[in-house]
Amino acid sequence: MGFRTVTLWVVLISGAFCKVISPLDVYNLALENDKELENYSLSVISAQKEKSSAFGAFFPTLDLEIEELKVDEFPVVIDGKVSEYRDRRRDTTVSVKQPVYKPSLMFDYKEKDNNLEKATIGKEKGYSEIILKVVEKYSEHYFNSYKLNLLQEKIQNYKENIRQANLRRNSGLISEVDYLKALALNSRLYSQYNSAFANFQSSQEDLRKYTGLESFTLQEQSSFKEGVLFLQGLDFWIERLKNNYEYRQTLIDNRDSLQNIERAKRAFYPTLELSYKYKESDIPESAIEHTATLSLKMNILSGWSSKTQLDKTKVDVKISNNKILELENRLKSEIITYYQIATTTMDSLKSYHLVIESKRKTLHATKRAYEMGRKSIVDVLEAENELFDALVEREEMRKTYLQNSGKLLFTTGELDSTFINNYQMITAKAKSGK
Repeated sequence: MGFRTVTLWVVLISGAFCKVISPLDVYNLALENDKELENYSLSVISAQKEKSSAFGAFFPTLDLEIEELKVDEFPVVIDGKVSEYRDRRRDTTVSVKQPVYKPSLMFDYKEKDNNLEKATIGKEKGYSEIILKVVEKYSEHYFNSYKLNLLQEKIQNYKENIRQANLRRNSGLISEVDYLKALALNSRLYSQYNSAFANFQSSQEDLRKYTGLESFTLQEQSSFKEGVLFLQGLDFWIERLKNNYEYRQTLIDNRDSLQNIERAKRAFYPTLELSYKYKESDIPESAIEHTATLSLKMNILSGWSSKTQLDKTKVDVKISNNKILELENRLKSEIITYYQIATTTMDSLKSYHLVIESKRKTLHATKRAYEMGRKSIVDVLEAENELFDALVEREEMRKTYLQNSGKLLFTTGELDSTFINNYQMITAKAKSGK
């Protein structure tokens, strides 16, 4: 009979009572359940507020100060006559200050702007990480489900083959030795099943935690179509390592380091501030003060701290440059690895249907020969094992291709929800021969 079309119902709970989920469903559920995404969004909001606060420092400040003073008793003179004696006075002062030239304000603003950019990139990275996790978790569980279903069918075929072999042995058509050899394969078969079932339960629990669903079954997808995810040449992907999230954030850190050099240099520059002060007292006929001030402040000596800070920032820039080079080399190595695995696997998949068809024909021929007495039951079981191994290997190659394609896109900053839609189209249907 061979391996017929199998469906992903292999759970202890019938699929009829489970929610059927697709890769897109898992993605949407992950967006709802992943608390880290909320933190990324809050980080962006916080950075925006800090940037706005830094921008506000360029504008004038307005202060109101009211002082209640206890003083020595003094006479209050009105129209040349003493009207009363007082020992208290209230002064009201209104001050307006406007920075005219203060470099530190500009560098504070640039720093907050860089922080906002890094937070935004971190949020983008968070969404891409979820997509990559969905592909990895879904494809892993899909593969484990597929393998377990094949093993279930393989066990059924094995039982049927042993039943028929027993009848043929009783009729003297096969030897006792061949029959015993066939029985010996039983322990290996159930050992495979137990291992596959453990993997299935593990990936199912992993997916359950990620989606928040207690029970589910995976949706059957359309047949695998190679080329839906078209991989460009290796140089194309290496060039795009500059879109990597970590790389972009590291470049911003480097920009911060360069700006810190300029900030340290500006410590030797003067600052200029314009202020106006209005002051009045509650004492009748007292003079009202109006004071306009232009303040120039120059850092003459600060215990060499400014010079030391400048030297430190130059060292920090060298460290930052080294980090960029190290990161480029690591990302390039990762891109080459993911690309080679994905393309090599795809090349194998394009022609692997021929391997499957060959194994099917071999099994069919072996069964015919067995019925005619030219092959043993062991030969039939071995041919079924070879077909099973080929089917599992094909499904594992599909999983490998999808996961490494996702890693390649993530590493180059190209992974977005479009990949989920493509993945939903190319996820392998557990269907024989195609």
